[in-house]
Amino acid sequence: MPDLGGLPVLRFGVEFSSVKRYTGDVFLRSADWSNTPVRLEQKGIMMKDMWDLNPFWAKMFVSSAKNFAPNLNCTYCISHNEENGVATVGTRDFTDYTVSSRLKFSLHRQGGLVVRSQGHRRYYAAVLTGGDTLRIIKRMDEREIVLAEAPFAYERFVPCALSLRAEGNRLTARAGDVELTAVDEDQPYLRGAAGYLVDSGAMFIDGFLLEGV
Repeated sequence: MPDLGGLPVLRFGVEFSSVKRYTGDVFLRSADWSNTPVRLEQKGIMMKDMWDLNPFWAKMFVSSAKNFAPNLNCTYCISHNEENGVATVGTRDFTDYTVSSRLKFSLHRQGGLVVRSQGHRRYYAAVLTGGDTLRIIKRMDEREIVLAEAPFAYERFVPCALSLRAEGNRLTARAGDVELTAVDEDQPYLRGAAGYLVDSGAMFIDGFLLEGV
């Protein structure tokens, strides 16, 4: 499959060729679109102009946040006025992968990257909170479980590179030069979609990159 720049596949076909003349039938009995992508990326500003409020390529994300949309100054902006504002892309076919982005925060309680989302109330996330902390959390319905945390200073309206890797039941988050690891041994989520989380605030998103492990 050629590099499509992270854009969804509209249709595909099968082409056959032969160095010699061939007569016969070819049957395609099934075609499957599954497993973790080798690379899925969106970057840059997706809006063509200020009136282009819903570009087609943004529809690959599913959002339960109050607002999730492309932005004229970055790739996306997500905001939610309470906890658990989530936007994700992908399916339960996605297993081991790393997701990364550059994030810039407005007012917020916490926000960051989501992996292995099985609906928007069951997932892992690497979040920045309080201006001074990096956490790996597990959302399980109404519960939010902190799996690991470390000091990490960041500022509002200053871009911050964040990544989260899921491999087996091991999670590794990285923000700047700080790396944080957690192992979930209590009913771990082993597959699911990736995306973004923001609680009680807004977050600007510069690019989205998912790479299979």
